[in-house]
Amino acid sequence: MSFNVSCTVNVSVEELSVNSLEKAALDGAREAGRRLLESLLAVVEMRVREGRRCACGGRLESRGRVERKLMSLVGEIKFSRQKLQCMSCGGEVVPLDEAIGLRPRSRVTVGVREKALWLATEMAYEGASLGLKKVAGIEVSAETIKHLVEEEGGEVVEEMEEERRRVWEEGEAGAGGEGKRRVFVEVDGTGINDRARRGWFEAKVGVIFSEVREVSKDRVEIMDKRTYATMEGVGAFGENFVIEAHKYGVFNSQEVIFVSDGASWCHKLREDYFPGSIYVLDFWHLARNIRVSLGVEHREMAGRLIYLASRGQTEQMRRHLELLCSSSRDPTFRARIAELWGYIESNEEGIKNAARLDFYGSGPIEKAVDVTICRRFKRRGMSWYVRKAYPLLGLRLLKINEEWEKYWRKKGLVTV
Repeated sequence: MSFNVSCTVNVSVEELSVNSLEKAALDGAREAGRRLLESLLAVVEMRVREGRRCACGGRLESRGRVERKLMSLVGEIKFSRQKLQCMSCGGEVVPLDEAIGLRPRSRVTVGVREKALWLATEMAYEGASLGLKKVAGIEVSAETIKHLVEEEGGEVVEEMEEERRRVWEEGEAGAGGEGKRRVFVEVDGTGINDRARRGWFEAKVGVIFSEVREVSKDRVEIMDKRTYATMEGVGAFGENFVIEAHKYGVFNSQEVIFVSDGASWCHKLREDYFPGSIYVLDFWHLARNIRVSLGVEHREMAGRLIYLASRGQTEQMRRHLELLCSSSRDPTFRARIAELWGYIESNEEGIKNAARLDFYGSGPIEKAVDVTICRRFKRRGMSWYVRKAYPLLGLRLLKINEEWEKYWRKKGLVTV
């Protein structure tokens, strides 16, 4: 089918400029777009209601027309559509809404929804609302964008949960991705201000990669990174992260290097889900713990311990700490030394492996935590309810893992 749509634009001769012509052209294009979209909706409605019967087989009768407003990519449109009621089961349908996939009570098209959510994954809802209006001339309130995040992000999270159920409860995991010679698995966590309890809750992040490209002498770029994050506990994080690792090919790879900061939950994760991996303690975290525990008054000893750690000489580290502890009468300092040795002892395997392996430290996971969590959830003054932050995180992961376009194509949207 074809349509001819015309519109009139007004340009002041006294104020003639490129800007005035551009604005007139844009206003005209939007007006023509609104008229065209409304005309198309009218034609589609006539076609989909012809010969329509209820799913139960009953006859449908008109119950009048209902007006609807919808914010589209060409601006707000107003149209009416027919409501039908089944004479057998009493059910009501709106044929046009069903035919074009309009959600009940939705105030925006899928195209506007995608753009609003794209902005919301990067900036506060108010900023996303202002950005839409400034750049695209589309007016969607911050509250509406917040609702869209909860709705669409909730669907993304539910898809992940459904996959988790299929894999862990029904055993439907596939063959897994293609194995690599060496794969790195790194995990870490960070606190987010909890609005409900006035404290904080932890977001856990995991990253998987195998290929790097040297950008400069001291800098590399990761080529095939896969990120997963959640605000749930270790168990849920582990199960979903293993699914990502399986699809990536971790368990078909020759060598798996597991890197963490030595936290207890990281140990449990490795023991439960990556038992055959080679554990590496990130050197930056170890060095920081040594410096913090010894304090500025023992900087020379801290440097000596860090040097020994870089060579994997944990027994020599223990001797130095014992001497340091025995020479001090400060119970607080002695407690700090005991705690430091406990950390070193529990991560001895990771320290020795770090000294003999060529790896990239915790830079990739630290970057992933920053990009995935900090840049959106930890800005100044921000606090979150877990149930509202999680859907936004689900949407953010789509973008970080470069699956945004694929997701919206499944929704029937051609993105640009």
